[in-house]
Amino acid sequence: MFNFKWFVRRCLVFSLMTVLVFTTVYVPAQSAFAASANVTIPTFKVTLNGKLIDNTLRKYPLIVYREITYVPMTWYDCRFLGLESNWNSKSGLTISKTGVTGGYYDDNVTSPNRASYSAQTASFAITVNGKSINNAAETYPLLIFRDITYFPLTWRFAVDEFGWQYAYTAAGGLVINSSAAESGSGNTSSSNTGNVPGSGSGSNSGNVPGSGGTGSPSGSGTGSAGQAAPDSKTLNIPIATRGDYIGACAVAGAYVYYEGAGGKIYSAPLTNLSASKVVYQLPKDTLQVDQYVQAGLRTQNERAWLYYHVGSATMGTNYMFRLKTDGVEDFSYFTYETADKLISIEQAGTWAQVGNLKIKSPSDTAFRQAGDRELTYSNTGVGSDPRLIGNTLYTFASKDMTTPRYLYAIDLLSGASTKLFEESIWANRFSIDGNNIYFIGEDGLARQMNLDGTNVKILSQQQARGIGAIGGEVYLFHDGNNTPLIRLSDGKIINQGQHPTEIRPVVSDIDKQTAYLWVSFDMIPGGYRTIILNSAGNVVYQSGDVKDRIVIGGNTLYYINSVN
Repeated sequence: MFNFKWFVRRCLVFSLMTVLVFTTVYVPAQSAFAASANVTIPTFKVTLNGKLIDNTLRKYPLIVYREITYVPMTWYDCRFLGLESNWNSKSGLTISKTGVTGGYYDDNVTSPNRASYSAQTASFAITVNGKSINNAAETYPLLIFRDITYFPLTWRFAVDEFGWQYAYTAAGGLVINSSAAESGSGNTSSSNTGNVPGSGSGSNSGNVPGSGGTGSPSGSGTGSAGQAAPDSKTLNIPIATRGDYIGACAVAGAYVYYEGAGGKIYSAPLTNLSASKVVYQLPKDTLQVDQYVQAGLRTQNERAWLYYHVGSATMGTNYMFRLKTDGVEDFSYFTYETADKLISIEQAGTWAQVGNLKIKSPSDTAFRQAGDRELTYSNTGVGSDPRLIGNTLYTFASKDMTTPRYLYAIDLLSGASTKLFEESIWANRFSIDGNNIYFIGEDGLARQMNLDGTNVKILSQQQARGIGAIGGEVYLFHDGNNTPLIRLSDGKIINQGQHPTEIRPVVSDIDKQTAYLWVSFDMIPGGYRTIILNSAGNVVYQSGDVKDRIVIGGNTLYYINSVN
């Protein structure tokens, strides 16, 4: 009687995928690999999540060892199968199932692969779903091939650990489906590779989280069943990098806008990235010799906006432009675009005059006065941009720039400005979700109130440093070291041991049909630096990379891969 389970154990093996990238802490090569292993390129068909894999020109092809199929743990492949990994010199390689998959990306070379090669067995520490693996005792050990870790698809790993589904027929070959459907596919390919610890540098290789590098994210998203992650794509564009500085990038409509070399701002259609155009030239920074100003790009109402500052903090000048696909439109700084209005808070350097709030409707030929002429309105800082709900604008204002700023509701029809809370709000942090405003008072306590400022109540007696709300869930992080992000409703720690530095809502359109809460973390070895939650309050994306490499446009999350 044919034993299908035995057959699968012997003939099927698919690999988990992750970005295994080199660490800045040097690990001697002999500790990374041990004995050699003879491997072959599969001659049968292999289909992963509906994608037929062509190993002929694949830079990191699937391989077969002892009649078991192995898959390369590149970042793209790992994410494609709903897996993630982290590496550090102390704990080695850690692999986990996420259940959320990303797009498939070809990484082809010009020379075809041979029929057989030599690989090495990995000898660093390995943990899979929290379980330590003694690779030396494994019949089908993890292998190193072309400086990439390969993982076997044995029954134990593929089925028991990762919950994948598969089938094999003579005609159809090996068919693997991970537990989540593919969330999107890229329109470009990349040579972004990860390296075995201590093996040297690779082509455009990413660094282990916490190592200070700017490579690909180390993990894909997580989320509950039925809560889809945003579509995910990779854009390979020649974005400017200067040391730790990563050029600005934004996706608006069908175009991507980015800073390239020489301080030039480009636009390019998402369907044809090579058809880029220069839309603006940044000026030189007056405080740094031969350096262009550091610019920002943001998306509002599906339009891209460019902003930057020239000169010193107090005496310099702010600039903001709405970008077109072939140029710019000049507006004052800061300007916020809603579905039917432009809202401007005029400010030069750190100073602003009273009555500096202006609005412009489609029927207006110019900006007109809004709000209280005796108040000085101010931009609220990252994480708390002015919010327009109906005809009411929520932002900060003060009697002058030297007095505390309070949260106000401004009726754009009547011009009335109402102070919502009698204390200034700590660090200018507030978050609006549904019919409630969530904020942190001067005493450091998180509070909730209605949109009109009534029914104020304290949410937690523990002092908090940041707050964000989405999908009816409130998230806090506190002062001190090693402070986790906490979901207030049940006290659940979303990411144990991380240092949150920012909670910033990222809204894809003005009516919040799709919305995301974006959480950034300080640099922690082997940990996440970016987590994104959807409007249902579920984590849909997490990464070890900095947020500058990730942008959201519409309902798609784009990873920006810098190429030259």
